[in-house]
Amino acid sequence: MVVYAGQGDARRSMSLLWRSATPREGAATAAPGPRPGLTADAIVTAAIAVADENGMAALSMRAVGERLGRTAMALYTYVPGKSELLDLMYDAAHAELPAGRAGSGDWRKDLTDWARDTLAFYLRHPWVLQVSQARPVLGPHEYAGLDALVRLLYGTGLDAGVLRRLVGTLFHFVRGAAQTVGA
Repeated sequence: MVVYAGQGDARRSMSLLWRSATPREGAATAAPGPRPGLTADAIVTAAIAVADENGMAALSMRAVGERLGRTAMALYTYVPGKSELLDLMYDAAHAELPAGRAGSGDWRKDLTDWARDTLAFYLRHPWVLQVSQARPVLGPHEYAGLDALVRLLYGTGLDAGVLRRLVGTLFHFVRGAAQTVGA
């Protein structure tokens, strides 16, 4: 089963992913009443837990709401819909991947460590493998993971075009290995 990320409102997803969300047009900046008890981050954390424990088939706004002790409708104040939630989950999970590691000077060892860490990540979060790669989510954590791999390979002196193809190949290879091992 493939779940297509990036099917929601791209502007809203990018705003939430990069934390540049602004109040809705016409909305008051400070609404009367108690402060909201939820955050988009809390909803994303709960959604990741649901997907980790029960798989993507069990992921719904209702299941996330129940985990947080709220109704599904209460979540829509923070996350526009399930498609945007999936984008946020995918990117938030990628925060686990080492992004700023310093290279040891041995690109083979560094690449092996990267592949091992990435494989372990996919095995911890098998639902991530169900997210289509047809349109990248393009959040800060996914971008940092891509940047980390490019930095590891930069010292090899490969031509930029070859480097770009190699990065894509390596991500797909490790992803495919995880799908095989996790099956």
